[in-house]
Amino acid sequence: MKTAAKVIEDDDYRKKLSTGFEKAIDGIDNFLEEEKRKNTTLTKKISSGLVKTIGGIDELLEGEKGKDATIIDATAKDAIVEDTTVNEPTLNDIKSSVDEMRMMVSLCVLAGSADGIINDKEEEAIDNIIDVIGFNGDETNQISPVFKKPVLDKFGIKKKDIKNQLCECFSKPYSLEEVVKDVVSKEMEENAYMFACIIAGSNDNLGESEVEFLLKFAKMLDLPILDRKRIEKEQLGKVLPVA
Repeated sequence: MKTAAKVIEDDDYRKKLSTGFEKAIDGIDNFLEEEKRKNTTLTKKISSGLVKTIGGIDELLEGEKGKDATIIDATAKDAIVEDTTVNEPTLNDIKSSVDEMRMMVSLCVLAGSADGIINDKEEEAIDNIIDVIGFNGDETNQISPVFKKPVLDKFGIKKKDIKNQLCECFSKPYSLEEVVKDVVSKEMEENAYMFACIIAGSNDNLGESEVEFLLKFAKMLDLPILDRKRIEKEQLGKVLPVA
C-alpha cells in the first residue's frame, strides 16, 4: 500500500489532488451559503454536502483507479464531520423554525376557513400536517421533522409548548399577505400552495369559496400556471377552472 507521502510525491497526482479538493470545498461552501435561510434538517445538510463533496472527489479520481485513495476518503469524512458541527441547531434556529411553522399553520387555517368555518376534517388535516412536518417526519416521502427530539431536549423545550404556540394561529392567524411575503423561494411557493390544496380539499366537497381562495392565493404567489395545475392534479385530483 502506498503511503500518503508517496502519493503526494507524484507532481501530476498532487495537482489533481489539489484541484479535486478545491472543488469539493467550493461545493460545500456554496451549499452552506444557500442553506442559511432554509429550515433544513441536519440530515439533509449532510446528504447535500456529501453529494457536492463527492462530485469534486470523483473528478479527482478519474483515471486514478489504481492509486491509493485512502487519504482522500479520510479527508472527505473529516470535512463532513466538521460540517455537522458548524450547522448544529441553536436556540435562535428553533425560534426561527417556530415562526416559519406559524406561517404555515396560518395558511392552513385561512384555507380551511375560506367557507367561514373550519370543520373537523379540516382541523384533523391541519393537525396531521403539524405533526408530520413539525415532529414526526415521514420516511416514505423522505420528510425529516423540523423539531427533532434530541435538539428540543438539549434546550429543555417540550413538544407541547411548541404545538401550543402553533395552535394559537387557529384564533389569530397571520394574514394571507403576510404569508405570501414570507414565501421567498420557488420551493416554498409550491409547498405553500400544496398545503393550501390539501386543507381545502380535505372536505371531499370543494366549494366555490375554497376554489376562489386557492386561485387568489396562486395569483398572489405568482405561481406559474403549469406548476399550479400540477399541484392541483396531485392534491385535488383535478385542475381548478379559471374564470
